[in-house]
Amino acid sequence: MVEPAKKEFTEFSYKSKVTPEFVIASADNLKQLEDLRARLAPGTKIMGTHSEAFHCDEVLASAMLRYTKEYEHAALVRTRAQEVLD
Repeated sequence: MVEPAKKEFTEFSYKSKVTPEFVIASADNLKQLEDLRARLAPGTKIMGTHSEAFHCDEVLASAMLRYTKEYEHAALVRTRAQEVLD
């Protein structure tokens, strides 16, 4: 059986008429996380979740957090690197 080619996930921005721009990025190490942080507006919070297959609970949690005052402009990082999540 031939394995399908794995698609590399990097970064994209989602724009909506309802919510502000939503930056979602992949970061496998602290360098990539710092590169992302440098591209965001100063003080932007970053939420983290696991990478690879997504689950509806993480989508719901991320969306719900974006409706709070504290995380309304937060970016989302998807990773399996514990150092990045910490």
